[in-house]
Amino acid sequence: MAAYRKAQTKNVAKLRVSVMFRFSPNQHHYRFKKENIEKIASAISQSTFPSHRLISTQTGLSLTTVGNAVKALRETGIMYENFTTLPDEQKTCGHLLFHEDIHHIVIDITTPEFSMWTVNSKLSDSSVFRYIYNPNFSEKDNLRIFFERGRAHLETRVRYFCGIVLITADGSMFTKERASDLYRPDEYRPFISDCIKTDFSQNADCVVTFGKASEYFILSDNCRKYRNHRIYYIFIGKNIISCCVDNGRHIFTCFPHDTTSFNNDVFGHGESADIRSVTDNLTSLIDHADTVIAPDTVFIDSDQFVFDSAMGKQLQKNIDRINNRAPRIIIYRSKPPLFIKGASLLLRKKLIENFLASSSD
Repeated sequence: MAAYRKAQTKNVAKLRVSVMFRFSPNQHHYRFKKENIEKIASAISQSTFPSHRLISTQTGLSLTTVGNAVKALRETGIMYENFTTLPDEQKTCGHLLFHEDIHHIVIDITTPEFSMWTVNSKLSDSSVFRYIYNPNFSEKDNLRIFFERGRAHLETRVRYFCGIVLITADGSMFTKERASDLYRPDEYRPFISDCIKTDFSQNADCVVTFGKASEYFILSDNCRKYRNHRIYYIFIGKNIISCCVDNGRHIFTCFPHDTTSFNNDVFGHGESADIRSVTDNLTSLIDHADTVIAPDTVFIDSDQFVFDSAMGKQLQKNIDRINNRAPRIIIYRSKPPLFIKGASLLLRKKLIENFLASSSD
């Protein structure tokens, strides 16, 4: 490892004059109350096309206050306003939009398969670097290599980034595996902070859990019609994580399977999957969840495997056959994964709060 570190130090030094830059917002001259900032940030971050009137309705603030906030955000340079004519109302309405070429960096260390994402501010484009935990290296060496290689990978794909969010394991997370086998990233939080500061010249803007990131996306416009449902969200990667969100509130997160055998048996080593094995395994998992939490809706998501409509239909038939009150099965195909988008939305909220809280003297 010593030789590796020496070589990497030289490479990382070269990357300091890289093509990826931290976006530096311009200052504005408006001042806002703290409670108003939080309301406005929540309304904007969770809305797909926030307008003055929509923000005013959701926050209970006057159009004047909202208008000043919009002007301030435009002055920072992170957002712009697009004016379109709505056919139903026959009038021009301004919607706030985020610049597509400014990305968020989302770092996921919830499982031993680390990933580092760049997600553009509109959540419409993403790039990912994955790192598989090497048991021959120490925890710190694995983290160090992940951050160094992740930084090198991302800066070849984006020019500007605006904020970093770190996703960690939930405090309520549980597993069937032995406690000694658990991956515990929280023990290395100070070291992880040092890695982020070393490779990105700043601290993480916010730290969220898998469950909270999932919850926040479900509360956004993207999943508006499911806000009042009890949702069981299953994410399938190298490991499988699931969580329950009931009426917009995160209940628990868990590792429901011995995921190594699940992935080896079902997925093999490529992106192709045996549909029958997938549906059989997921049927068992969902049936168990239905017994314990009785979800209304089940989201199945993956960042590595493509599940077509045939699998969804077969899975729904399996569940309907077992239960009298079967949950609705939804295969989430939009990329990046649901919880990564949720983390990006939470980062967006944090950044908006910071932008509105700062003002020139």
